[in-house]
Amino acid sequence: MCCQAPLASVLDETPQLIISQQLLHQLLARDDLLTPQQHLQMYDSPLNISLDIGRRHLSDNLSFIINMFTQKENQLSYQT
Repeated sequence: MCCQAPLASVLDETPQLIISQQLLHQLLARDDLLTPQQHLQMYDSPLNISLDIGRRHLSDNLSFIINMFTQKENQLSYQT
């Protein structure tokens, strides 16, 4: 019981930290929440991180922008 006093005083001083029952029910009713077993399985699984994903997206975006400018230039040259 010695450890509950500090928690109680924190919640008394900052009641905005208390989550309402309605919000808890809404969160628990969501389909995208993991079950405890799913959470533990994901927690224990290794991460698969690709370090060049940003480079690929950057090059795709640059190619898209270059194509847009090229098309716009072609449209302008046909109009003149």
